[in-house]
Amino acid sequence: MTSGSYGESAGDAHLAYAAAAHYRLVSTGTGPPLLQLHGLGGTCDQLARYSTSLEVGSLLAPDLRAHGETMLVGGPDAFHFNGLADDVVALLDRLKYPRTAVVGVSMGAGVAANLALRYPERVSALLLIRPAWTDEPSPVHLSALSHAGDLLQRMGRVVGARVFADSPDYRHVLGASAAAAVSLLEQFRDPKAAQRAVRLVQMPLSNPFKRLADLGALDVPATVVAAPADPLHPVEVAEAWAAHIPGAGWFQTASRDGDPAAYHRDLTASVERFVASLVPAGGPQRG
Repeated sequence: MTSGSYGESAGDAHLAYAAAAHYRLVSTGTGPPLLQLHGLGGTCDQLARYSTSLEVGSLLAPDLRAHGETMLVGGPDAFHFNGLADDVVALLDRLKYPRTAVVGVSMGAGVAANLALRYPERVSALLLIRPAWTDEPSPVHLSALSHAGDLLQRMGRVVGARVFADSPDYRHVLGASAAAAVSLLEQFRDPKAAQRAVRLVQMPLSNPFKRLADLGALDVPATVVAAPADPLHPVEVAEAWAAHIPGAGWFQTASRDGDPAAYHRDLTASVERFVASLVPAGGPQRG
């Protein structure tokens, strides 16, 4: 793995990501290819706990820009859904990875939807888990992420975490979901969190698509997964995605707070059902 800086052009930036990206690539023989995309602040291993028994030919899970072991950051203009999707395409090109089914969680669901809308030839099916973005910039339910990013930039990890834990944004999330509150504090625990704070500041300003109605152009099998009582990933957002995607499947897990074990079982089952539905030649396709 190498590191780099934001290039002179958008194309340079995506090629730099493809060269610098850390990723997990597992080849298991026969079966469809699968791409897994993590959430904001996550890593390539985020979905691994729900994917231990998948029968796929290959599984690619990258650390997106400024996440996990991908050290490349770049400037603020690198952090939007078009840019992250273009990063992924550059990596797919570098690895000569085939048309693939995509599982994305939270921000990764937004990248997956953007990828399928702008590069339909690369995507065969979608599993969109707990989407958090719509066509509204800076949604209120993501304000805590923006606040965390701002504190990291101005105060660093230690002081920033202390101030954030005493903020109304954090207390509001904690009152609704301890699991969501833990995920917010984890944004401060990465030793490189301050250097990567731009991702928290910029991504809430971006949108995976211009209008929710754009999801109507998706022409691949898709399932949307929601979890109740999650203030960072409102069920209403997942419902809006499912309502606009033609023929989309719908699944709601148990609450992450109310029954963590059931949530794990439900999400694992949704991933397994999705993979089982794929055609061995590379995923279901609509003619």
